[in-house]
Amino acid sequence: MLEVNCTCLTPYQVLKTSGHVDKFEDFMVKDVKNGVCFWADKLLEEHVEKVLKKKAGKLSNEEENRLKTLSVKADTYT
Repeated sequence: MLEVNCTCLTPYQVLKTSGHVDKFEDFMVKDVKNGVCFWADKLLEEHVEKVLKKKAGKLSNEEENRLKTLSVKADTYT
């Protein structure tokens, strides 16, 4: 293991070229009770996973596939 102590690991031009500077954004949600922030896509993915586990064998194939698709596409929603 190596500790790196610096302000920037990735040069700006690499981030600019990859689109992270102009287009990169993560939608966040904030818990109004305790102020904790979450990535919206990860929250959605975790919720779908819980539903799939809780209702295993009780969902129709169509509903299960819809939930799996929702989870896979969670980071593409606007």
